[in-house]
Amino acid sequence: MRLLNNSKLDRALRWTLLAVATLSTAACEPVSIHAPNLAGWSPDGTRVVLVPFPYEALDGKQSVDSGIWVTDFVLGKTTRILALHNSRIAFSPRWSPYDDMLLFATGDLEGSDFKKQDGLLPLTIWTMPADGGPVYRVAEALVPDEDTVVANLVKWGPSQGTIIYTSLQNDEMMAVTLNLVTGDSANILPFTADSYSLEFSPSRSTAVLVLHDKAQDRRSLYVAPSSNLASWRLIDSLAADRDGHDSTDSQEVFWSPNSSRFVVLEKAAPADSAEAKCCFARIYDPLSRRNTAIWIEEPNTGVIWSGDGESLFYSNKNGIFQADIENRTNVCLVQSLGLRLLSINREDGQLNFFRTLKEDEPYTSPDGVTHYYYHRIYSSSSDGLNVREIASKIPTDDWFWDRSPDGKHVLFSTVIWPTVLLSFGSFRQK
Repeated sequence: MRLLNNSKLDRALRWTLLAVATLSTAACEPVSIHAPNLAGWSPDGTRVVLVPFPYEALDGKQSVDSGIWVTDFVLGKTTRILALHNSRIAFSPRWSPYDDMLLFATGDLEGSDFKKQDGLLPLTIWTMPADGGPVYRVAEALVPDEDTVVANLVKWGPSQGTIIYTSLQNDEMMAVTLNLVTGDSANILPFTADSYSLEFSPSRSTAVLVLHDKAQDRRSLYVAPSSNLASWRLIDSLAADRDGHDSTDSQEVFWSPNSSRFVVLEKAAPADSAEAKCCFARIYDPLSRRNTAIWIEEPNTGVIWSGDGESLFYSNKNGIFQADIENRTNVCLVQSLGLRLLSINREDGQLNFFRTLKEDEPYTSPDGVTHYYYHRIYSSSSDGLNVREIASKIPTDDWFWDRSPDGKHVLFSTVIWPTVLLSFGSFRQK
């Protein structure tokens, strides 16, 4: 069941799991990647739609069964609402912010690789009710076989009954907005780009667009009201030569809880070190177009805003930190090597994080897989005190994970284990 690096199925896995990774070997520590599009969370935070990877495909079976699952945290119940067969794979599930409709895409496997059309991946985009019921095919798309488009493959649009999806038309990358009622569609990208990221604010009132031009090594940031995505305003253009920053390193946008500001990360190599990396959290005000930068040591899981929007939490190789935006100071809350911040509970500020540890003696599970590493998951109070262990020993290979907006739940997916939902205070496996 162990997958060789750089195999054709490795490419399919990266699409299915919505993250970019090189799968680990026995001699390498496994990677743990935040994949913010792994699941779709309901607006009230009580349910999640997910597409568990059909890991049975790795044990030599001919058929690959996929589908759509919904977990209700209140009822403690997981229900499969759509079954897919004959090597059809579902991915990128999205819960509508307006109602109980779901959005997702499907592709077809041909052997161990995705079926291609002129070198491109043909995808079908669907909607369906969150409680099951009729499935509606709403669009067809062709996308390049590149990982950069995955995060923006499909998403709900600026208003109820609209969606946005990525498609390549006449060799041009497009972000197509589609009205599901009228059928009207349009490309909303103001300029051509090699890749892009589009993120709506939590209030859905404002959108941020990040365009990446590989030839010029430039990342351009635009903002627009969600009601008019044709009126993009350029607020910054980040070149790799600005103060020596590797400005194009990340396209992920982190919105503040009140939708007033957002963060984009910039990496820079200090002049006195060829290896060490520092990072600038550049904070933007979309209305004034002004920005300010806070130095932080390179985070390993992005940043998370505090509930009051006055500070940023992050983790790196040395521990868990809090950066005060106004004073531009960094405080270490939990000092320990190898920690990764998972989430922050929006109600009480509880910090949730994990560490990957190496087994004293590798062991082989009944399914024939040898394990060399495992996870320990912890929680602490908002000041980093009262650390307690939630899950003591979870066998691990490469993990891809996503957190709920309220910070109460985390979804883990891997290529050889069933999908795991962690609700802080309880641990359950699908």
